[in-house]
Amino acid sequence: MGKKITILGKLSFSCLFFTTFVFGSVTAFVDKERFNQGEEVVFSIEAKGEVIEFPQIKKIAGIPIESSHKSEKIIQEDNKKVHIVKMEYLLIPNNTFIVPPIEISIDDISHKTNSIEVTKNQPISSANDDVQLILETKKEKVYVGESFVVSLSLKYKKELQNIEYSLSPIVLNDFLIKEEPKSKEFEQGEYKVYQKEYLFFPQKGGKYEIPSQSTRVTIRGKNFTMRKNIYSLGKALEVSPLPNGINLLGEYKIRLETNKRETEPNKPINLTLTIEGIGNIDELKEFSLDIPNTFAHSTKPLLETNMENGLYGGKFIQKFSLISESDFEIPSFELEFYNPKSDKIEKIKTKPIEIFIKEEQKEIANVEISKNPEIILFQRTTLIEKIGYVLFGTLFGILSFYTLLKLREFKFKKTKPSLNEKIFKTKKDKELYNLLLAYASREELKPFITLLEENLYLKGKNKIDRDALVDILTK
Repeated sequence: MGKKITILGKLSFSCLFFTTFVFGSVTAFVDKERFNQGEEVVFSIEAKGEVIEFPQIKKIAGIPIESSHKSEKIIQEDNKKVHIVKMEYLLIPNNTFIVPPIEISIDDISHKTNSIEVTKNQPISSANDDVQLILETKKEKVYVGESFVVSLSLKYKKELQNIEYSLSPIVLNDFLIKEEPKSKEFEQGEYKVYQKEYLFFPQKGGKYEIPSQSTRVTIRGKNFTMRKNIYSLGKALEVSPLPNGINLLGEYKIRLETNKRETEPNKPINLTLTIEGIGNIDELKEFSLDIPNTFAHSTKPLLETNMENGLYGGKFIQKFSLISESDFEIPSFELEFYNPKSDKIEKIKTKPIEIFIKEEQKEIANVEISKNPEIILFQRTTLIEKIGYVLFGTLFGILSFYTLLKLREFKFKKTKPSLNEKIFKTKKDKELYNLLLAYASREELKPFITLLEENLYLKGKNKIDRDALVDILTK
C-alpha cells in the first residue's frame, strides 16, 4: 500500500476528470466521477489557513479507507504565512456512492465540504477494442442438474506482443462450477484469443445472472507501460426445476452382470451393476440389495466422469458379492430420470437373475454281494477254545476301534482344514476375499475386506497381513 501512497502524493489532478466544491478555504474533490468495477477512487480535501485540524476518518460512505496521504506547504499571502494542507483517501468501491459532508476546523472555525456523488459504470467490453473480455454461454434456459458450458475469453490484437493478464474463476451462488483444466489459445481474424471453459450445474430453480467478469491487463511497450481493467457483459439464466421431484437428468443405459448362475452352498456369487450415459450422473446414489436368506455385501461405487463435445456424463459401477445356502433370485435394479430430449420421465431396469445352489454330494457306500457265497461249516469247540476266541475278539475290537478313531481324526483334519489354515493357503487376494466374505458381518474383519476390495476393484496394492488376520480370529 506504500507504493499507492507515493503515487497519490505525485498525482497531478490537472489531467484528471474531477468535481470541485469550494467553501471559503476548503476544497473537496474526487479524481473521477465515474468508475469501473475494481477501480480505485481518490477522495481529496484541501484546506488553507493558519491552524488546520482534520477529523480521524476510517470510512467514507461505509467504504473502508485503504490508505491515506497527507501533504503540506506554506505560502505567502497578504504578507502572511498560510498553510495549505491536503489529505488524500484511497477507496475501492463496489457500487455508486455519495461522499457525505465532512467537517474541518480552520482557525477555530468549522467548515463543511459539500457532498459528492460517484457513479459506477456499467461494465461493457466493446467489439472494436484492442483488448476485450467476452462471457458466452450456448444455453440461457436449463433444468436443475443440467450441465452447460460457459466460456470466458480474452481477445487482444496480434500487434500487442507484450501483454500480461489472468482470468479469475467464475463464482455464482446455487451453481456447482467445474473449471476445465486445459485452456484454449487460438487466432480469430486480427485477434489472438485465450479462453477458459467452465461446466455449470444449477442446483436450484430460479432466475440468475452470471455477473460481469473483469481482469486487469498490463501492456508493455518500448517506451511505455499501460495498465487497464476490462470488463465483460453479464449473462441472464433461467433454471427450471425437474418434474415430480426427479433429481436425475439425461440419457442412461443400465446392465447387471454376474460371474456365474450356479455355485455351491456358501460360495460367493459376484455381481457388477453398470450405469452409463450423459447427464448429472454425479447424483446417483449407492444401491442396496435385500434378498431373504442371503448375505449381500457391496463395495463403494466407482464413478468415472468425462466431458465430450460439451456434454457431461460418465460411468457408475457398483460391485456386489452374495452368499446363500439355497436357490435365490436377484431382483431387478431400476433407474428413473428425466430425459430433456423426449421431455419425459423415463425408467430403465435390469432383468431378474435366478441363482441355483448345488446340493451337497453325499458319500454312498458301495456294498458288494457275492454271487457265490462261501459254505461255512460249524464245528464243536472246547471251552478253552471258546475263552481264547472271546479274548482274541475283545482285543481285536479294541484295536479296531482305536484305529478307526485315528483314521477319522486324520480324515477330518485332511478334509476339513481350519479357517486359519485356509487363510495361509490362499495365495491370491481373490481367494482370500471369497473366504472372508462369509464372515463380513464381523466388525474386526471389515478393514481387511475393505483393503481386499481396493486391490480387486480399485487397482490398489495393499499388503494383507495374514498373521494379524489369524491373531484376530484366534482371539
